[in-house]
Amino acid sequence: HDTNSHDSGLWARGERTAILGMGGIGKSRLVMQLAFCIRAGRDFLEWETNGENLRWLFFQTENSVKRLQADIPKMLASFTPDEQAAIRAGVFFHTLETDDDGIIYLDDSEHYQRVLAAIAANTPDVVVWDPLRDCSYGDLNGDRDMSNVLRLITQATKRGNPKRTALVLHHATTGKAGIQKVVGFDRSSFGRNSKALHGWARAQINIAPAMPDDNSLLIVASGKFNDGVEFSPFAIRLNPDTMMYGPDWTFDVDGWRDRIENPSGSKGNRLDDDAVIDKLPTTGSIEKGAFIRQLNEAGMGGLKLIRKRLEELTSYTGPVHEWQFKRPGKRD
Repeated sequence: HDTNSHDSGLWARGERTAILGMGGIGKSRLVMQLAFCIRAGRDFLEWETNGENLRWLFFQTENSVKRLQADIPKMLASFTPDEQAAIRAGVFFHTLETDDDGIIYLDDSEHYQRVLAAIAANTPDVVVWDPLRDCSYGDLNGDRDMSNVLRLITQATKRGNPKRTALVLHHATTGKAGIQKVVGFDRSSFGRNSKALHGWARAQINIAPAMPDDNSLLIVASGKFNDGVEFSPFAIRLNPDTMMYGPDWTFDVDGWRDRIENPSGSKGNRLDDDAVIDKLPTTGSIEKGAFIRQLNEAGMGGLKLIRKRLEELTSYTGPVHEWQFKRPGKRD
């Protein structure tokens, strides 16, 4: 992806940023990784970060204490002891422990005062609102209620510190129609009733699953960037052992984009002999499981169909050859 946006700060202190994506794909986990990397002084998805001293407060209503206790230790294991100490000292979570903890209605005076008290007690530099849906009683499909809750988020975030940053996570439209808005001319309308949110945010990042049945591989795209050059879309993949995401530069984003934008006119994704052979390395070999995954991600069919087609191509007279190596204690 482009690095031009780094020079002018894709995400900056005191500004308003929105991250949009379908429910359940990992937006919260990705933003947790962002906070951890910034506190540790590490790059995030190969983006340079600054602000090791920034304090973070997550107002979140979708992840239970059990879920946080399962994910956070795995994520922290990727950092050094000193980095872990820095993260623990500066990242705080609103957790779901009572029935009232699952709602953060800023348009309710009692809830609003509780939010202000939490901000005053933790003195964060960054406040994460996750998801936007649970920040209002109103109908966020309407411009009036959406604008009102964004105004309240801004007021609450900046109370006592005008340089405090608001980072909003919002649900995007679902299905094929939603996926088609991740990139291209409709990228600004990726979120639900995104007109008001798009106008409020200085920068918007769109996140969507690259495959219909796998949320471990995501597309990260720019929805808006007021102060610089928008970055090119790229793929990230979740490491299930660390629960951390990293760029997957092997994924064919251009091919994926072509299939999304031209679902009936895409070329080069038929599972014929030439197409399969073209995907093989010109020299050497490739691990079979990885090759099957590449064909699947290229839209060339389901896993079962691809395996069957490879069996036909690796017959005695076929153009593709398969070697089997004995691995100690494992299948060939």
